[in-house]
Amino acid sequence: ARFVDLMAGRRFGKTLLMIYRMLLACQRPGAKVWYVAPFKNQAKEIAWIDLLRIVPREILAKPVESELYIEFKNGARISLKGADKDNLRGPGLDFIGVDEAQDLRPEVWDTILRPMLTGRNGQAMLIGTKKPANWFRNRWLSIDNNQIPESKAFYFPSTANTTVPRDEWDRIQKSTPHWIWDQEWISDHRTKDSEASGLKFSEFDRILHIAEP
Repeated sequence: ARFVDLMAGRRFGKTLLMIYRMLLACQRPGAKVWYVAPFKNQAKEIAWIDLLRIVPREILAKPVESELYIEFKNGARISLKGADKDNLRGPGLDFIGVDEAQDLRPEVWDTILRPMLTGRNGQAMLIGTKKPANWFRNRWLSIDNNQIPESKAFYFPSTANTTVPRDEWDRIQKSTPHWIWDQEWISDHRTKDSEASGLKFSEFDRILHIAEP
Protein backbone atom coordinates (compact mmCIF):
# COMPACT_ATOMS: atom_id res chain seq x y z
CA ALA A 1 0.00 0.00 0.00
CA ARG A 2 1.10 3.56 -0.62
CA PHE A 3 0.15 4.59 2.93
CA VAL A 4 0.69 2.22 5.85
CA ASP A 5 -0.63 2.90 9.35
CA LEU A 6 0.75 0.71 12.12
CA MET A 7 -0.84 0.63 15.57
CA ALA A 8 1.38 -1.27 18.00
CA GLY A 9 2.23 -1.44 21.68
CA ARG A 10 5.38 -0.03 23.24
CA ARG A 11 8.68 -1.81 22.59
CA PHE A 12 7.23 -3.65 19.60
CA GLY A 13 10.02 -2.34 17.35
CA LYS A 14 8.11 0.38 15.51
CA THR A 15 11.01 2.79 15.09
CA LEU A 16 13.42 0.18 13.73
CA LEU A 17 10.78 -0.82 11.21
CA MET A 18 10.43 2.85 10.25
CA ILE A 19 14.19 3.19 9.73
CA TYR A 20 14.17 0.11 7.52
CA ARG A 21 11.37 1.57 5.38
CA MET A 22 13.24 4.89 5.07
CA LEU A 23 16.41 3.12 3.94
CA LEU A 24 14.43 1.22 1.31
CA ALA A 25 13.12 4.54 -0.01
CA CYS A 26 16.70 5.86 -0.20
CA GLN A 27 17.66 3.21 -2.74
CA ARG A 28 16.18 5.63 -5.27
CA PRO A 29 18.90 8.13 -6.30
CA GLY A 30 18.16 11.62 -5.07
CA ALA A 31 15.24 10.51 -2.90
CA LYS A 32 14.02 12.98 -0.29
CA VAL A 33 12.89 11.26 2.91
CA TRP A 34 11.63 12.78 6.15
CA TYR A 35 11.32 11.26 9.60
CA VAL A 36 8.84 13.30 11.66
CA ALA A 37 8.33 13.06 15.43
CA PRO A 38 6.20 15.33 17.64
CA PHE A 39 9.31 17.11 19.00
CA LYS A 40 12.73 17.84 17.49
CA ASN A 41 14.70 16.49 20.47
CA GLN A 42 12.46 13.41 20.42
CA ALA A 43 13.34 12.79 16.77
CA LYS A 44 17.03 12.91 17.63
CA GLU A 45 16.73 10.68 20.70
CA ILE A 46 14.56 8.08 19.00
CA ALA A 47 16.08 7.72 15.54
CA TRP A 48 19.46 9.45 15.09
CA ILE A 49 21.70 6.95 16.91
CA ASP A 50 19.95 3.96 15.36
CA LEU A 51 20.28 5.47 11.90
CA LEU A 52 24.03 5.97 12.29
CA ARG A 53 24.39 2.47 13.71
CA ILE A 54 22.45 0.77 10.92
CA VAL A 55 23.50 2.64 7.77
CA PRO A 56 26.44 0.91 6.03
CA ARG A 57 29.45 3.25 5.88
CA GLU A 58 30.18 2.41 2.26
CA ILE A 59 26.94 4.10 1.08
CA LEU A 60 27.13 7.09 3.43
CA ALA A 61 28.28 10.47 2.10
CA LYS A 62 27.93 12.56 5.26
CA PRO A 63 25.90 12.79 8.45
CA VAL A 64 25.21 16.35 9.68
CA GLU A 65 24.17 16.14 13.31
CA SER A 66 23.68 19.87 13.77
CA GLU A 67 20.90 19.81 11.16
CA LEU A 68 19.89 16.17 11.71
CA TYR A 69 20.21 14.80 8.20
CA ILE A 70 22.08 11.94 6.56
CA GLU A 71 23.16 12.14 2.93
CA PHE A 72 23.96 9.10 0.82
CA LYS A 73 26.39 8.71 -2.06
CA ASN A 74 23.49 8.33 -4.50
CA GLY A 75 22.18 11.78 -3.52
CA ALA A 76 19.34 10.53 -1.33
CA ARG A 77 18.80 12.23 2.01
CA ILE A 78 17.03 11.40 5.27
CA SER A 79 16.09 14.43 7.37
CA LEU A 80 14.83 14.25 10.96
CA LYS A 81 12.11 16.76 11.78
CA GLY A 82 10.14 17.83 14.82
CA ALA A 83 6.57 19.00 14.43
CA ASP A 84 7.09 21.48 17.28
CA LYS A 85 9.92 23.61 15.84
CA ASP A 86 10.64 22.80 12.20
CA ASN A 87 8.95 24.53 9.32
CA LEU A 88 7.40 21.39 7.85
CA ARG A 89 6.37 23.03 4.59
CA GLY A 90 8.95 22.41 1.91
CA PRO A 91 9.86 20.47 -1.24
CA GLY A 92 8.14 17.38 -2.54
CA LEU A 93 9.05 14.18 -0.73
CA ASP A 94 9.39 10.54 -1.75
CA PHE A 95 8.71 9.08 1.68
CA ILE A 96 7.55 10.36 5.07
CA GLY A 97 7.83 8.37 8.27
CA VAL A 98 5.63 9.70 11.09
CA ASP A 99 6.61 8.32 14.50
CA GLU A 100 4.48 8.59 17.67
CA ALA A 101 1.71 9.76 15.36
CA GLN A 102 -0.86 9.82 18.16
CA ASP A 103 0.96 12.80 19.75
CA LEU A 104 0.98 15.02 16.65
CA ARG A 105 -1.55 17.81 16.24
CA PRO A 106 -4.46 16.46 14.16
CA GLU A 107 -3.95 18.94 11.31
CA VAL A 108 -0.24 18.17 10.72
CA TRP A 109 -0.82 15.13 8.52
CA ASP A 110 -3.74 16.34 6.42
CA THR A 111 -2.75 19.95 5.85
CA ILE A 112 1.06 19.84 5.86
CA LEU A 113 2.64 16.41 5.36
CA ARG A 114 0.24 14.64 2.99
CA PRO A 115 0.37 17.43 0.33
CA MET A 116 4.18 17.14 0.20
CA LEU A 117 3.87 13.63 -1.27
CA THR A 118 1.78 14.86 -4.20
CA GLY A 119 3.53 15.04 -7.56
CA ARG A 120 6.22 12.51 -6.61
CA ASN A 121 3.87 9.62 -5.87
CA GLY A 122 5.41 9.66 -2.41
CA GLN A 123 4.69 7.01 0.20
CA ALA A 124 4.25 7.22 3.95
CA MET A 125 4.23 5.12 7.09
CA LEU A 126 2.48 6.38 10.22
CA ILE A 127 3.15 4.49 13.44
CA GLY A 128 1.88 4.99 16.95
CA THR A 129 0.08 3.54 19.95
CA LYS A 130 -3.54 3.65 21.01
CA LYS A 131 -4.67 6.90 22.60
CA PRO A 132 -8.28 7.63 23.63
CA ALA A 133 -10.29 9.97 21.37
CA ASN A 134 -7.31 10.48 19.07
CA TRP A 135 -7.00 11.42 15.39
CA PHE A 136 -4.53 8.62 14.63
CA ARG A 137 -6.80 5.99 16.13
CA ASN A 138 -9.78 7.36 14.17
CA ARG A 139 -7.71 7.34 10.98
CA TRP A 140 -6.63 3.75 11.63
CA LEU A 141 -10.24 2.64 12.03
CA SER A 142 -11.24 4.45 8.83
CA ILE A 143 -8.50 2.65 6.91
CA ASP A 144 -9.48 -0.66 8.46
CA ASN A 145 -13.03 -0.01 7.18
CA ASN A 146 -11.69 0.68 3.65
CA GLN A 147 -12.67 4.35 3.80
CA ILE A 148 -9.25 5.80 2.86
CA PRO A 149 -7.85 4.82 -0.58
CA GLU A 150 -4.32 3.47 -1.17
CA SER A 151 -3.99 2.72 2.55
CA LYS A 152 -3.53 -0.35 4.72
CA ALA A 153 -3.79 -0.64 8.50
CA PHE A 154 -1.87 -3.10 10.68
CA TYR A 155 -1.97 -3.87 14.39
CA PHE A 156 0.42 -5.72 16.72
CA PRO A 157 0.55 -5.86 20.53
CA SER A 158 3.90 -5.42 22.26
CA THR A 159 3.97 -9.14 22.99
CA ALA A 160 4.36 -9.83 19.26
CA ASN A 161 8.01 -8.78 19.67
CA THR A 162 9.63 -12.20 20.08
CA THR A 163 13.04 -10.70 20.94
CA VAL A 164 11.60 -9.99 24.41
CA PRO A 165 11.26 -13.17 26.52
CA ARG A 166 7.73 -14.28 27.30
CA ASP A 167 8.38 -14.26 31.06
CA GLU A 168 9.32 -10.57 30.83
CA TRP A 169 5.94 -9.76 29.34
CA ASP A 170 4.33 -11.81 32.13
CA ARG A 171 6.20 -9.82 34.78
CA ILE A 172 5.20 -6.50 33.23
CA GLN A 173 1.55 -7.51 33.04
CA LYS A 174 1.44 -8.66 36.68
CA SER A 175 3.08 -5.47 37.98
CA THR A 176 1.13 -2.96 35.82
CA PRO A 177 -2.42 -1.63 36.34
CA HIS A 178 -4.71 -3.33 33.85
CA TRP A 179 -5.72 -0.10 32.08
CA ILE A 180 -2.07 0.85 31.48
CA TRP A 181 -1.33 -2.66 30.21
CA ASP A 182 -4.31 -2.49 27.83
CA GLN A 183 -3.51 0.98 26.53
CA GLU A 184 0.30 1.08 26.36
CA TRP A 185 1.27 -2.56 25.74
CA ILE A 186 -1.70 -4.29 24.12
CA SER A 187 -2.81 -1.04 22.44
CA ASP A 188 -5.78 -2.69 20.76
CA HIS A 189 -7.57 0.02 18.80
CA ARG A 190 -10.79 -1.97 18.60
CA THR A 191 -11.38 -2.25 22.36
CA LYS A 192 -13.25 0.41 24.30
CA ASP A 193 -11.16 2.81 26.34
CA SER A 194 -10.68 1.89 29.97
CA GLU A 195 -12.50 4.19 32.41
CA ALA A 196 -9.09 5.23 33.72
CA SER A 197 -7.62 6.01 30.29
CA GLY A 198 -6.54 9.60 29.88
CA LEU A 199 -6.78 10.51 33.56
CA LYS A 200 -4.09 12.85 34.79
CA PHE A 201 -4.03 11.03 38.15
CA SER A 202 -4.35 7.27 37.85
CA GLU A 203 -4.99 7.02 41.61
CA PHE A 204 -8.35 8.74 41.13
CA ASP A 205 -11.25 6.47 42.02
CA ARG A 206 -14.83 7.47 41.24
CA ILE A 207 -16.16 5.58 44.25
CA LEU A 208 -13.66 6.95 46.79
CA HIS A 209 -13.26 10.51 45.55
CA ILE A 210 -16.69 11.63 44.35
CA ALA A 211 -19.24 12.75 46.93
CA GLU A 212 -22.97 13.12 46.53
CA PRO A 213 -24.05 16.77 46.22
